[in-house]
Amino acid sequence: MGRFEGVIFPDSYKKYSSLVKKGELLLIRGHIEERMNKRQWILQHIEKLDEAMKNSGNGKLFIKIEGKNDNQQHLKKMKHIIQQYKGETPIILFYEKANQKVLLPDHERINVKSNCITELKRLFGEKNVIFKL
Repeated sequence: MGRFEGVIFPDSYKKYSSLVKKGELLLIRGHIEERMNKRQWILQHIEKLDEAMKNSGNGKLFIKIEGKNDNQQHLKKMKHIIQQYKGETPIILFYEKANQKVLLPDHERINVKSNCITELKRLFGEKNVIFKL
């Protein structure tokens, strides 16, 4: 898909600007439009991630394990983070080298409302840790 801009119109900005803060995890909904040969993400709804999760009651955390991170040291650190932040959210690992997805067992679920996502992004990279509702 590549890179594209996010656009928020004045009415939406007034409605949601108080939620947009550095470090705040947000759920943002919208749609993609092509304008002047550029893709733009038109933002239509913003809410705090923890509130969205309370309302939806589900979601999954996806972690992409790139080749350079596919080693015992990284996996041991990941396991430590998971144990530190036990919760209800299932974790799906995607091993890039093997092109394989693995759903971790129920006792290895995580609390995504905590600092765990920040720690996992630090370990595996910003683009490799994604929460999806």
